Amino acid sequence: MKPCGECGGMRGDMTRNGNDRAMERALYEALRGDAFYASLEAAAEDPARAHEAMLDYYTLSLDEARGFGRLVTLPPPDAGAALWFPPLADDRARAKAEAKRRALAKAMGDAPLRLYDAINASMARTTSTVTEPTDWYLSILGVDPAQQGRGLGAGLLRPVLEETDRAGVATYLETFTPRNEPFYERLGYRCAGRFDEAVTGASYAVMRRLAA
Repeated sequence: MKPCGECGGMRGDMTRNGNDRAMERALYEALRGDAFYASLEAAAEDPARAHEAMLDYYTLSLDEARGFGRLVTLPPPDAGAALWFPPLADDRARAKAEAKRRALAKAMGDAPLRLYDAINASMARTTSTVTEPTDWYLSILGVDPAQQGRGLGAGLLRPVLEETDRAGVATYLETFTPRNEPFYERLGYRCAGRFDEAVTGASYAVMRRLAA
């Protein structure tokens, strides 16, 4: 486990180290069929650069987890990553949102930023009806398809699930991919609600796990 707690925030220069490049590619391959990420890529202002723009998105997401939550990785770095966020105080939550929006506008442009804002607002309204403010949020879990089937996904989640179990708090996630649900169910998650996301028109499940 390589967690990062409360640190300064997100970098603004989109500089990548070697491990980040490997993790970005793994996350891209793992999540390219997800309606949320596919919509962001399709909204890229320069279609010729859409793939690179999505790698930039994952760069800023990794930075966001380092700055405001937990980033969990396992060797090798190209296997994937889990990005978690605990509840934040209001000022930290505002700083996180503002930093993400600035970085997203720089990485992808105004149109993807507007889409991101609209989808997030739509999902927040529905997800909040079946979760609690004290829940930890699994924002992203991605394992490169070539590395799947080896237990890496569960290994990426285990450190934070053990931490939240000790703290007695629940965790939740959102998934647009029904075939992923049995994996989460084996780890103790249950479907808390199914919703149609208003912007993409795609259905997603909110899955929640009570502390063991």
